[in-house]
Amino acid sequence: MVIQGTLAGTVADLSQNEMKARAEHAVRCRTGGRVRNLRIEIHGDDVILSGIAETYYAKQGATHAAMEVLTGLTVTNDITVG
Repeated sequence: MVIQGTLAGTVADLSQNEMKARAEHAVRCRTGGRVRNLRIEIHGDDVILSGIAETYYAKQGATHAAMEVLTGLTVTNDITVG
């Protein structure tokens, strides 16, 4: 899924650590901390989310939160539900 929007220019200006921090904060806020062992990897324009979500809705919320913050990047959600 390719994410595009108005923040693409600002994301390009951020360091990888800043992008990770913003995405992690957004995911934790959106999911209420219901994703354990959250890990965010950024490889160029690709973002991979991993961890363990309590519910499918928490997994889905993590995707949407990352997409809102990392506009213009491809987000892959490898979070497992369990």
